[in-house]
Amino acid sequence: MWRASIIHLIGLVLGSLILTHLSRADIASTPHLRHPVKIALTHNGAQLLVANSRSGSLSKIDLTSDRIIREWQVGVGLSDMAYIRKHRQILLTDEEQHSLITLDWNSSSSHWDKRTELPVAKDPQHIALHPHKKITAIASRWSHRLTLLESTETQDQTSSWKTTDVIDLPFAPGKMTFVPEQNGLLIADAFNGMLALFDLGKKSIRTVSHFQINNIANLSLTRDADQTTVWISGESLNSYATTFNPEVTWGVLMDNQVRAIPLTDLLNPTRSPIQMGTVYGMGDETGPGGDPNAVLIRKNGTLITALGGVDRVAFRPQLASNYTHRIQVGDRPIDMVITTDESSLYVANQFSDSISVIDLNETRLLKNISLGPQPTLTDSDKGERLFFDASLSLRGWYSCHSCHTDGHTTGLLNDNLGDDHFGSPKRILTLLGAASSPPFSWLGKMENLESQIAKSLDKTMLHKGSTTDKAAFIARYLETLEAPPSLITSRSETDRELFEEGHQVFHREGCQECHKPPYYTTAETYNVGLTDTAGNQAFNPPTLLGISHRDTFFHDNSASTLEEVLFDRQHPEPRERPLPAQERHALIHFLNSL
Repeated sequence: MWRASIIHLIGLVLGSLILTHLSRADIASTPHLRHPVKIALTHNGAQLLVANSRSGSLSKIDLTSDRIIREWQVGVGLSDMAYIRKHRQILLTDEEQHSLITLDWNSSSSHWDKRTELPVAKDPQHIALHPHKKITAIASRWSHRLTLLESTETQDQTSSWKTTDVIDLPFAPGKMTFVPEQNGLLIADAFNGMLALFDLGKKSIRTVSHFQINNIANLSLTRDADQTTVWISGESLNSYATTFNPEVTWGVLMDNQVRAIPLTDLLNPTRSPIQMGTVYGMGDETGPGGDPNAVLIRKNGTLITALGGVDRVAFRPQLASNYTHRIQVGDRPIDMVITTDESSLYVANQFSDSISVIDLNETRLLKNISLGPQPTLTDSDKGERLFFDASLSLRGWYSCHSCHTDGHTTGLLNDNLGDDHFGSPKRILTLLGAASSPPFSWLGKMENLESQIAKSLDKTMLHKGSTTDKAAFIARYLETLEAPPSLITSRSETDRELFEEGHQVFHREGCQECHKPPYYTTAETYNVGLTDTAGNQAFNPPTLLGISHRDTFFHDNSASTLEEVLFDRQHPEPRERPLPAQERHALIHFLNSL
């Protein structure tokens, strides 16, 4: 593990030297895709900072003239940003470099005075700043880790950060927010509807709640004299509904939600999540609401939601009313900030590389600010936009991303016509790396990716229009998605001897007959003693790559651990002799390393 850490540190030093040289150039006029992921107002509210994920750059906008001041190359793949106004310090996570980047502006120059880079747990996705203490938390998705950092003031009055704890979590962490009154950190699962309260004192999880919601894209708090409220946004997939037209039309299958949960309810072990809080639907007869992202609450109580799947911002002036006003903005609004006087709202549009400016006094769009020229889109770029486009579905209820979060999976069951039957819901499969292992679907009937996607557009999303070109573009995008690194690899915890022993057990037991390397699957279907409610008994084996990131198994989610699959249920068939404990341990280690 220490070797991996040293190599990581050397890579960061070399990368930092290269980026320090490149970052002196202004790349705002250079055609490239930026994909803004986070925005923040500067200390005086006169400028807007934009962190761009695709380009690894930082843009700075003058809000008086609405022009780009400059765009700097600061990283490789930025995933989040936080701004500390007191110190004029920017914190950025880089998911490609597995690092925290800090930029300090302590002068009036057009460039930062100091840049530092600190290694964190692999695949950092989200940053949370403590509102009162000098503590920062970073959530790392594929390594299932939480990095806690503390800052000290240096002689030049900047903040210097150091890692205090790296904590293993039993799930992939997503959005986070500190809960100071509980000395805790609220963490959402990156894919499903779990919320966990992490105790900062005991360094352990205190409470866990499971909500009927997935793709939690917002996790924030509001406070008034009576209570603290937790606000989350996402989709609610009903695994017992079908993709039959009326059930899609009226939001029975998939509902787009913002949920307000009193913190006291969340901490009450006797309260069922079904009973917690109030649900505000984003899609209804007045308009679409696919893939809600960021949420803001005005002082007057207006609920503002970025609807990423349908390119709109929704305004609900009175929470008790169903009336929702929607404003068209750019392609995939993903983040929002509001000015201190609440006169203006700025919206980051990921795929159009733009910032929309909305007048909150008149609730109207004023303008769109371009972050810079874009190149000609490739077929995979076009496919990426279609993948996140909920307008492809009937009435804009959901996109491909709604079930396949960032190409992965919510892990839930969905009852569509993928098996040509209703009444037999099946686990949603990950699409990460899936393009390399045809055929597709649980029954293995679709020989090529384009045909599978076209069928999903037609039968699952009920798309009205031609699917051929769209399916081809989405296929090109899916071909760029690799299988996730294993949990063990992400944590640099591979035991080579144990891995080799597990590899031998895997082959001796004949596992490779159905799960053949290098993709650990085969093109055939097999009867392994499983039967769905439609009577199907032959299934195509899912790839084992990235299996450490699954928390349910089999087509019906009927198993919750690999141990249950292999040893309790004795999949694929009963053994003449049970595996010794050491061989079991080695086999699980091998599988969790794939």
